[in-house]
Amino acid sequence: MVRGKPGLGSRAELINSVLLLLVVVALTATAHLLLKIGMDRVGAVEVSDLKTPLTTVRAIISSPAILVAIPIYAASFAGWIVVISRLKLSVAYPGLGMMYALIPLLSWIVLKESVSALQWAGIALIVGGVLVVVRTGGA
Repeated sequence: MVRGKPGLGSRAELINSVLLLLVVVALTATAHLLLKIGMDRVGAVEVSDLKTPLTTVRAIISSPAILVAIPIYAASFAGWIVVISRLKLSVAYPGLGMMYALIPLLSWIVLKESVSALQWAGIALIVGGVLVVVRTGGA
């Protein structure tokens, strides 16, 4: 491990770092989807539920989907640490914007949520912007 500013020595290192960033995005999006599935089963958390926080927490952590999401979040965190050790934050962080595409796609496929044409257009703009930042920011 070398201390200092992140920097990539070769194109292969850049590609590997960007691929790891995509894995982090996929893991984080999967964890978000699992949290939504778990909370749909738990139900809405109301202000009145906060008066009995232990009961509320117990209900939340009794959901298998939420329990599965926690280690996935931990894995995405570990991957993120590696990514930001290799890439400039100004490149890596916008790469997380790919979640703005992946989460609606997964929500549409898995949760059967509707996504409008205008939302898809906005998502396409975000993806285009992320690709520009990642492509030009690695240098």
